Amino acid sequence: MMFFRQVPEYRSGQRFNQSLNTMKTTLDNDELRNPRQRFLRWYRSTPAGESLQACEDSLICAMLKGTYNERILQVESLVSLPCAARNELYARIILFKKDRAPYNNTHPQQVQGEMTGLPFADDSMDKVILPHVVEFEHTPEAIVAECVRVLKPEGELIIFAFNPWHLKALRLLFSCANTQYPHHTIQRSLLEKWLHLQECKTTLAAGLNLATPCRVIETKTWRGRIRAQFSAVYALRAQKKRLSPINPHPVTTSYADILPGCMPEISLLRKN
Repeated sequence: MMFFRQVPEYRSGQRFNQSLNTMKTTLDNDELRNPRQRFLRWYRSTPAGESLQACEDSLICAMLKGTYNERILQVESLVSLPCAARNELYARIILFKKDRAPYNNTHPQQVQGEMTGLPFADDSMDKVILPHVVEFEHTPEAIVAECVRVLKPEGELIIFAFNPWHLKALRLLFSCANTQYPHHTIQRSLLEKWLHLQECKTTLAAGLNLATPCRVIETKTWRGRIRAQFSAVYALRAQKKRLSPINPHPVTTSYADILPGCMPEISLLRKN
């Protein structure tokens, strides 16, 4: 279990409000039609977004620490993560949707495909990263199931998403939806149920705030667990269970148990 230092969240919200105004004034027509592109503009060009980006990057680096010779699939791009770009001990593949242009074409391993039909074989990936995807897509449950499909047994699925129970996170989702209700506001408990149905075990649940600088909320104490449950952003790491066939034990019986009219031999004497 990983533990993190708890830091109080930035309370005034002035920088957060300025970041939303900056996002609205720098959007083009294509981004107006795509809620996730609106979020990416906020994520890449505002102080609050850059702070959250650095916090999530450090958390991913901690999760990938010790990884060697593994295939890692990242579904949709946020930015070029420094830890993943520098680390040559594993192969990182980025998947983009077919109707969406890649943000950065410099990475050698980039593919295009559908999230509900990943172009990879079953049990072919060691880790899959879903960075802020489920809250901006129409079929989040199908995307999670598809990511679990391509995972190897005992592989790990890492998910980052906004918490609809947090006012700042909900306001950001509404702003990205362009005055329309967001596609999905996925609660952490609901996502954990989906993972349980896909035979996955949650091994880490952390919370992140939208303060500047952003911090990961501690989950060691009961107060920290409550704060993580209602934090602005939650991070989940789930491990795919290794399913093994059940070996049937041979059942031995006698002919007296099978033939009609026959009773098994039962001793009527009491044993002292």
